[in-house]
Amino acid sequence: MSQFEDRYWTSQDGLKLHYRHYAGRDDRPVVLCMHGLTRNARDFEDVAARLAGEWRVICPDMRGRGDSAYAKDPATYNPVQYVQDVTVLLDELGIDRFVSIGTSMGGLMTIIMGYTMPDRIAGALFNDIGPQIETLGLDRIMDYPGQARTFPTWMHAARALEETHGAAFPDWESMTG
Repeated sequence: MSQFEDRYWTSQDGLKLHYRHYAGRDDRPVVLCMHGLTRNARDFEDVAARLAGEWRVICPDMRGRGDSAYAKDPATYNPVQYVQDVTVLLDELGIDRFVSIGTSMGGLMTIIMGYTMPDRIAGALFNDIGPQIETLGLDRIMDYPGQARTFPTWMHAARALEETHGAAFPDWESMTG
């Protein structure tokens, strides 16, 4: 597995946000990996490790996820705000061009970035998102965020993930790592 550095940046509204930085070549666009709604930068551990060295890889934790701070204002938890946060990071790092890998919400963020800063995106890869979002999928997603559930053991937490995600994601066990 490739080595990464935990790094931080500050959002426009003062939140300390986290990202993983994987070193790579400077003669290629940076690969920016953006996670889904209830996920974090660790989702890209395998792909980042595989790309690192040949590509510089940045994997941010969006506000309220992973090692990033939580915002007090719930209205700031939306894809437009996340794009603003990531734009601050890109500007701070001097990244003019990047390839985006976006999963679900990260894919929506990529679409927003493509619209608002098309000259910066060298390429995009979407995972678990498309031009049409099915109501069934949205209902499933909206059913579990914000529950703040706790579990007595790791096994109880794993079983809850299986119940929540097992039908849609047969490899749900990879979410427990």
